[in-house]
Amino acid sequence: MRVQHSYLLNFSLTSKTCGTALYNVRRDITSSILLYIMGCSPALGRFFTLVNSAYPVDFIAYQPAPIPMQFGEKENCTGCSTIIAKGLTVFGILNVDKPQAMTSRDVVNVVQRLIRPVKVGHAGTLDPLATGVLVLPVGRATRLTELIHSVSKTYIGTFELGKVSDTEDIEGEVISRDISDIPDPENVQAVVSSFAGIQQQMPPAYSALKVNGMRAYDLARSGQKVELKSRQIQVFRIEVLVYEFPVLIIEIECSSGTYIRSLGRDIGEQLQTGAVMTALQRTRIGHFEVEQAVAPDFNTVDAVAAALRNPLDILSGFHRTVLHQQQQEELYHGRRIELQDVPDDLTLGVSANQQLLSVLQRVNDTETFKPTKNFFID
Repeated sequence: MRVQHSYLLNFSLTSKTCGTALYNVRRDITSSILLYIMGCSPALGRFFTLVNSAYPVDFIAYQPAPIPMQFGEKENCTGCSTIIAKGLTVFGILNVDKPQAMTSRDVVNVVQRLIRPVKVGHAGTLDPLATGVLVLPVGRATRLTELIHSVSKTYIGTFELGKVSDTEDIEGEVISRDISDIPDPENVQAVVSSFAGIQQQMPPAYSALKVNGMRAYDLARSGQKVELKSRQIQVFRIEVLVYEFPVLIIEIECSSGTYIRSLGRDIGEQLQTGAVMTALQRTRIGHFEVEQAVAPDFNTVDAVAAALRNPLDILSGFHRTVLHQQQQEELYHGRRIELQDVPDDLTLGVSANQQLLSVLQRVNDTETFKPTKNFFID
């Protein structure tokens, strides 16, 4: 059993007559990284060599005239089939500052093209209009997406009062409203503050939610009536940053699943003015702040590697349990363990050097915990 770490490696093919190789790059007694290169017939003395790493490693390999090759790139050589990097152990999170006009998927694709076939996902979709923190789980960290979704988020939303639209933002079909009385600042403050707390929210028709297996926005664009159910959300904090009619800028700290444009819609209805969202910035997810986010302009594997962060950084709000060696062995084999004095029903099992090993769930009301996700490597 070895503890998984957040490594990303670049490599080169040393010969057009290539062989199958398995390299185990050791970091210490309890951690390692495996690099599998598959698909070529064995040939004596033909190896792959490590040429770049985000971290210092000890590595021994034969290295005649390397031929550069990226992850997933095909190398045509006599007697060789497609060469693909498989089984590369990558476990990290990217904190990306999504620019306006890019979709969340566009940002994922920038990274995916560089490190394919390593998986890349995103936790918390941002509309093309929106900017700010977009969390990309990389490699086996994609298994943490659901957990990342559950952490709170902070947004700064800009709205224009006196207008409504079918999409609830400025990109839809906008209709102006006649305003008889412009709301005064005290009224705006009171209405905005009333949206703090647990409440039911009706999601927008133009959303990625599914209705009978289809995306709501696809149904809406085709002219079909979209019937969505209200959902419970929680607004932990909401405050007015700027109000100069018709512009209203608010900051919201909220639970996952909150639609900020729908919040603006409801505020506009309370003010009897209507409102459309004209800009949105997500400034925080968990402890990932937009000030520390990186632009999605990666052009090398090393650039991605340098930006990877420990998954525990974004899961800092969850209880942690440092696991001793025997507990690690039990969890590695999928067995349950006993834990004392754990206040929550979910805890993150970590090593002494704060590497995530397992996500543990309490069994009923006992002190027994079972692993729901393990991050050991063989």
